[in-house]
Amino acid sequence: MSQIRSELLNKPDEPLYSICITHYNNVKTLEASLNSILDQIDSSFEVVLVDNYSNDGSDTVLTRYSKAGRIKLIRAKCSRGRGRQIAFENSSSKYIISNLDMDEVYERKLGNLVQFYHACCEGNLLLVVSGSQKDTRNFQNVTIATRSLIEELGGWNDIQYGEDWDIESRAAKIGRYFWTEYNLLKSPNQHPERSKLLNKIRLRYVRYRDFMRLHRRYYFEVERMSLSQWAIYLLAKMSLPLYQSYGDDFNQHFNPYDPTYFKPWLDVGKSF
Repeated sequence: MSQIRSELLNKPDEPLYSICITHYNNVKTLEASLNSILDQIDSSFEVVLVDNYSNDGSDTVLTRYSKAGRIKLIRAKCSRGRGRQIAFENSSSKYIISNLDMDEVYERKLGNLVQFYHACCEGNLLLVVSGSQKDTRNFQNVTIATRSLIEELGGWNDIQYGEDWDIESRAAKIGRYFWTEYNLLKSPNQHPERSKLLNKIRLRYVRYRDFMRLHRRYYFEVERMSLSQWAIYLLAKMSLPLYQSYGDDFNQHFNPYDPTYFKPWLDVGKSF
């Protein structure tokens, strides 16, 4: 088994990297996804997983991994943003790796990611996407940052959609954000369930609502909206008083894929 070597550590007996995961109802891919991460890390890593009370059988799998001491498991009813924050608050390491979601299976490349971060982005927040094209970059949104930076940014906000974009925007606002293109995925999830009508309506409502909560430039302002899209938009707009706003004028112009933030991928050190 190829592992990330302990030479990276200041204190080999303590974890230096916390992999923070949120999870809900991914029983079909859960074991393969978890194993693809656990099989390439050593004691320099801890895995903290927040489960949003899955009801598809995932709880049995997660309990087994937790009892074996392979993950730190927390169960909490939460949005994705709140889940990421809970995982962060229950982690202990200097560096935080987030957005390794359990509907994907990962290549043995975490060592390369860590090496690149230290060599090119130390102290900043780095977004790593699988590809720069619009139809591929959303498959993977892995981030790595220092604990101190995440604390300075205020962590993840309690939001369901765009929670990662939100913290990236706050990092960019203070000049501490970069992105790069490096595929970590062995088998990307195409999310066929999102094509079902009810799921499509629900996802669009949450997206519209949370974009407005962030004062984010809405993609539906530059496309022709159908009558059904307008209906969902108006419903989302009417629901805004029920939710906390995290808006910022900077959000109206922030593009996480702006070339000015781009760090070209370099192979630094040895591959593990």
